[in-house]
Amino acid sequence: MTPPAVGRRPETRAEGLLLDLGGLALAFAAGALVVRPGAAWLLSVWAPELVRSVALPWWAAFALGFVGMDYVQYGVHRLAHGRALWPLHLAHHTVVRMHALGAYRHGLLESTLMPGLWVGALLSAALTDPTPYVAAIAAGFVLDGWRHADLFATPRGPIGRVIAWALVLPQEHALHHSIPERAVNFGANLKLWDRLHGTWAPATSSARTDVGVANADSATRLLLGVARVESEHVRG
Repeated sequence: MTPPAVGRRPETRAEGLLLDLGGLALAFAAGALVVRPGAAWLLSVWAPELVRSVALPWWAAFALGFVGMDYVQYGVHRLAHGRALWPLHLAHHTVVRMHALGAYRHGLLESTLMPGLWVGALLSAALTDPTPYVAAIAAGFVLDGWRHADLFATPRGPIGRVIAWALVLPQEHALHHSIPERAVNFGANLKLWDRLHGTWAPATSSARTDVGVANADSATRLLLGVARVESEHVRG
């Protein structure tokens, strides 16, 4: 059994795995059945002339997915810690230890309603060839697992220094999940946005273990994304 974070009920390994894999499955289902077809339909209704009409070089389409959408996700992530969207995002912060699968612990409502997902799907529907764009999104998906992993060694060497300078490292994202909760390090892949907007903070040693918000809801409520919010955890 994983030791609980302060004020949180204990979480068994089986329950943690259910929340992680269940969240991942629900995210894929929401994307395939709701978000992507819904965005394509909306674009065909609102601006049919844009459907599969935006031609970009492969590098520009990749940059749109990796850099442009990264900025969108930064903004949405900050909104997700506000009063209105925090109930949808709370399930993700019930992770009580940093691990790669914890990256995908999201409730159904978050995976269906978060604005960044719809923006991304609309952009994909507008591109004549979305392949490089989708590849960039997939790269971000993989990096999301790395960023949540229990890997706290700073990359070494010339390439490692570039990675440490540009990308959000696991120990830096762990600070975002730490207790007491801190409104820092909202960036997905790139540190740039936190630095630009004054929400960047260096990692601390305590961030490694002291993670997870207090919430005693069932796994079902967390997976659905309808967890009850404790008053002390309401933002905004």
